[in-house]
Amino acid sequence: YKRQGINAEYMGGGYFLTATADEYVIDWTTAHCVLTLRLLGFCFDVSDGHRAVESLDKTQMAHRLAKTPSLLETFSYAYYFGGCFVGPQFSFVLYDMMVRGALVPIPRQSCTRAGVSCVLQGFGFLAFAQALMTFFPPAECMTGEAIRSNPFPLNILYVVMGYKGFFSRYLGIWKLGEGVNVFTGLGYNGLDENGVAKWDGVTNVRIWELETATCLNTFVLNFNINTNNWLKSYVFKRLRFLGNKSASQLLSLIFLAAWHGFYPGYFLCFFSEFLDMQMETELRSWMRPITDSWFKKGGIFKVLSAFYTFLCWAGVLLTVSYGLVPFVLLEWEPCIDAMSSLYFSSNIIAIAVVVASPILQGLFLKKKRKEKKVE
Repeated sequence: YKRQGINAEYMGGGYFLTATADEYVIDWTTAHCVLTLRLLGFCFDVSDGHRAVESLDKTQMAHRLAKTPSLLETFSYAYYFGGCFVGPQFSFVLYDMMVRGALVPIPRQSCTRAGVSCVLQGFGFLAFAQALMTFFPPAECMTGEAIRSNPFPLNILYVVMGYKGFFSRYLGIWKLGEGVNVFTGLGYNGLDENGVAKWDGVTNVRIWELETATCLNTFVLNFNINTNNWLKSYVFKRLRFLGNKSASQLLSLIFLAAWHGFYPGYFLCFFSEFLDMQMETELRSWMRPITDSWFKKGGIFKVLSAFYTFLCWAGVLLTVSYGLVPFVLLEWEPCIDAMSSLYFSSNIIAIAVVVASPILQGLFLKKKRKEKKVE
């Protein structure tokens, strides 16, 4: 743990010394933050190997290391070419199975189609990102000045296009990385119902589910999958002692922001995500009893359910686009200037819903009790 602490401090020092640009740049800290996360998880797995089995959950049991790997094994795991630059995150247990030839059954089914598909998707998204950012550079079209210089519908379009271009770079890089791990065998994920091998074991993004997400939870579950799983296993679940799910979620997101770097924009981005997730939980608790019945009926309800689905999809798109603004601009003043030009709309709506929901719920329950008494 002390050595991992030194590694994390080294990463933090690197962030502090290299934080001179006004926009996201790729340097040695990009790969080192991936390494830091991997080694931190590795330390937890070694520690779990010396804890009582009864105190571990299912994931911890699967990843625990009863015997500390050798120095050669540790270096091999840390600097494996399929994950040391941009991820994905994966356990030592999975990597060790792949190296020993115990992961993919013999005879090995062909992975060529799956691997080539990932590589082609990766290059496709990178080309799309480059083309889109040529016309909508995120660091320019998301600034407060750019937002104010355009009429209302157009400035929203510019922010969304900036988000799409910036975001597509991540999708492209992750699909390329996934292709590498398909070819090495690390992506093997068992057989489907037809006995055909699945190669999505370390996929970091599910494109269709992501692009058609009608709720933020679905969006998060299908984006940066392995890092989110890592965060859930090694941070969120280990904060159970707090006895508060929201507090655990907030601290997990603060950790994630600090892992990206020390720019204020990262913390504003992930704090916005926290507020938005809280808002969604409250809204869905109110809307589900009404909307669930629409999807079971025909006629006008079919139209209403389709319109509701579209509104949810558009809401996710706009919310994520707004949340990405500080992630792109990074520095405090540009972030606040841009967010204020958008009237802090997403944050204000989220806070209003989170504050008002328990009050309205209390009034609703009070009214119900009175009606029961009258009866």
